[in-house]
Amino acid sequence: MATATFRHYDRSNSEAALQTHNGERAEIIEEIPLDHEEFVMFKIRFADGVEAEAFDDELTDRKD
Repeated sequence: MATATFRHYDRSNSEAALQTHNGERAEIIEEIPLDHEEFVMFKIRFADGVEAEAFDDELTDRKD
């Protein structure tokens, strides 16, 4: 199971729920296919069970 530290940089209200998980470790569940090759997105799960989508630049200190 791969994990990474989630760093949420978007401070908008639409993403406010994810701010509570900023700095937390998350399990990387799967890569999400996108139409744009320059972006990589992952489905992640936090310890409290919350699942979210995160771009690769929001996931640091990855451990496979």
